[in-house]
Amino acid sequence: MNSIGDNLNDYGDPSVKTWSNPIAGGITVGNGTLEANYWQMGKMVFAQCLFDLGSTSAVTTLITINMPVEAIAREQILGDAVCVEGSTRYLAQVRGSTEILAVLAVPRYNGSASGYQYLDMVNISSTVPFTWATGDYFSFQIIYQAAS
Repeated sequence: MNSIGDNLNDYGDPSVKTWSNPIAGGITVGNGTLEANYWQMGKMVFAQCLFDLGSTSAVTTLITINMPVEAIAREQILGDAVCVEGSTRYLAQVRGSTEILAVLAVPRYNGSASGYQYLDMVNISSTVPFTWATGDYFSFQIIYQAAS
């Protein structure tokens, strides 16, 4: 292997691992499909998760996610998510510290004649950004710094 490859090996095993328990709360998996993987290089952790709702699945409240590797104890914007209902997609932000909280940025009316002027963070729930049903899905990717 060349010197670049040798140096990368100094940061640990770069192979993709199954993230066996990504959901901490806010979701009933039921017969839905949950796929999650991660890999770590040094202190950087890269993770992705996809949850397809089945007929016995539900999004009940704020979605919280277990970190695959312990994170530093500092609030961070960790990545992006998408909530999909049919052909409609809503972008979300994933933030957190020791656990991840998935929240959605939505326009908020400021009461002036000019209308919507800023974004406000609103938690994903059973009715935000839509009423979740079979076939809808939630997907996210994150990058964060591990505690050790």
